[in-house]
Amino acid sequence: MENLPDFAPFVKAQAERADKFAARCPEKKPVRKRNLHQIAERFHRLASLLEVAPVDSGGAQRMADRLALTPKDLAGLPDELIRQLSLSEGDQQDFEILALLEAAGGILSIDHVLIQLYRRTGEVLTRQKVTSRLYRMANKGLVHPVPGRKGVYSLHPVGAGSEAAPDSGDDDSD
Repeated sequence: MENLPDFAPFVKAQAERADKFAARCPEKKPVRKRNLHQIAERFHRLASLLEVAPVDSGGAQRMADRLALTPKDLAGLPDELIRQLSLSEGDQQDFEILALLEAAGGILSIDHVLIQLYRRTGEVLTRQKVTSRLYRMANKGLVHPVPGRKGVYSLHPVGAGSEAAPDSGDDDSD
């Protein structure tokens, strides 16, 4: 993931380029020369701000980890304590899906999630319900959509263009 300070060298180069254009601008075009100096000054100020910008070291993910419960959080807890937690039926479905993903090596298509949920629970869920559940899980940071692969989710972020997921046949393109 890129951070703001990573862009400082690019912005500095743009500032230097604007300085060169301003220096080469003929004196008979004072308005243009002034505008080029102002552009260069803005780039220099932006570069200075970018250099001191805070670096995101995964703070958003750590926040999601603290807010969303996972089966690992509940492992080994007594039933008495688990009953005191605010776990919904949706949380139980999240745990089922996470268990499916773990059993499958960390990556599954929606089709496989539907099939495996039926085999585990005997319940036929709609594709829309599972898709919505996975979307909410992705917002919590529990699962990650695989870039470039429609309807494929992973336990860990997968880079774009990765061949980690086989073609799931979920190309709902009409």
